[in-house]
Amino acid sequence: MARRLLTLLAALLLALSLGQSSASAASFANPVKSVKGADPWIAYHDGNYHLVTTSWTDAITIRKSPTLAGLASTPSVQVWQGGAANRCCNIWAPELHFLNGRWYLYYVAGQNVSDYIPMGPYTYRNQLNSAWMLEPNVATINGRLYLFGSASGGGNNQKWRLEDLGDDTPRLVNVATGKVLDTENCSSTDGADLRQWSLLNNTCQQWRLMPV
Repeated sequence: MARRLLTLLAALLLALSLGQSSASAASFANPVKSVKGADPWIAYHDGNYHLVTTSWTDAITIRKSPTLAGLASTPSVQVWQGGAANRCCNIWAPELHFLNGRWYLYYVAGQNVSDYIPMGPYTYRNQLNSAWMLEPNVATINGRLYLFGSASGGGNNQKWRLEDLGDDTPRLVNVATGKVLDTENCSSTDGADLRQWSLLNNTCQQWRLMPV
């Protein structure tokens, strides 16, 4: 029923525009709601037409009238207001549907624009690390977030020594474990994982120091 009424409304708008010149026919206003009347959706129920349109605000209103023409003068009644920041604003293209004995209102909404600007306001979310760390930085690698920083707990697990192999390709040995820094599976691709591993005496565990 709603789709048929929309077709009727579109036919009415087309009929109104046929008598206009080509210069003025390029644009027109919704004849039953000239302000905030974009994306109209009409549902007919219990002898009345119910009109809902895009508001571009945080609220949704509905007009009710026994005739299509009456929708132009009947007052708008607010039926919903978004309060959550993630679905509060710029509401558009709402639709009314009667499903399984209940009315449902579907709509699209955006987040609060303050979420996207660096000037805030900001809200404390959580503590990311309890370790001693300086100058942390966040990076997205393969779709996952990583926290990097200068951290030290004073233990040997964070200390490495260079073992010179005599050919400008030393290996890095962890002081705590005695294992060496290793490129997993000798991968040469960008973003390859580094790990500590038992000594294999291969090029996956050899590194070159280069001046910068």
